[in-house]
Formats: sequence, structure tokens, C-alpha cells
Amino acid sequence: MSASQFIQHGLHDGSRVRQPRNYLEIIRRFDEKIDSYLDHHPVKVNEVCGVLGIPERTLLRAFRTIRNTTPSRHVHVLRLQRVRRALSAATESDSVTRIAATFGFRELGRFAKDYKAAFGESPSNTLRNASTPVSRVRTPDNL
Repeated sequence: MSASQFIQHGLHDGSRVRQPRNYLEIIRRFDEKIDSYLDHHPVKVNEVCGVLGIPERTLLRAFRTIRNTTPSRHVHVLRLQRVRRALSAATESDSVTRIAATFGFRELGRFAKDYKAAFGESPSNTLRNASTPVSRVRTPDNL
């Protein structure tokens, strides 16, 4: 069955028919809500499900069907991206610990490992590069 047929007809799983079109709408609503929450406080998937009135299992099925991941993993990646953005815009008085905690990371060793795997550098390197004044960056012109 092609992807378009799958979306048009749904996928029969025995006793009921899944609705992939609804899955797209569920993910769109979830993404909107997560986007508005992440900048203000750490968020849990089950909290967003409660606000949206979406059962967690339905959201999980939608994510696995449409994005081939889980909602928790998706939120984790979004949080890492937000930390990177904050570290890149940080000042000398900011710290990796404070910024990571702002986005809900409590286990800093695991956070650092996930960050490096995602971006190829440690969070402290991102912070260091952000807080280095342009005039102090070594380039071929000022060596």
C-alpha cells in the first residue's frame, strides 16, 4: 500500500481503523502547544496531552506512524535545540548549568552527552564560542 493510499483509507489493525489524517492534525496541535510551552518552562508530554484532550497512546501512535519517533524523543530534541540557541546567544555571565536547567535538563552528564551527539561539540564549547568577542576570535587576518 502506498503512502497516499494509507492516508486515504487508513490502516486496519483488526477491530478498529486508525485515522492517519487525524494523526497529522494531532501532531500539528501538539507541535503548536509544545512550541508555546518550551520557552516558558519544562514540559511533560502527558501534561500537553491533558491540555489538548489527546490520549497519550493516540499521540504515541501518531508520532510513530507519521514521524517514526516518540513524542518524548521529539520534545527532547526540541529542548536540545532551544539550549543550543540560548547558549549561542549567551553572555559571559551565563552558565551551561543554568541554561540547561531552564529547559528541564537535570542530569547534566547525560545532557552533555546528548548535546554532543546532536551538535558535534560540547555545550561548554558552544557557550565559549558565543561569549568570545569577535575581536578576540583568531582569524588569519589577526594571527
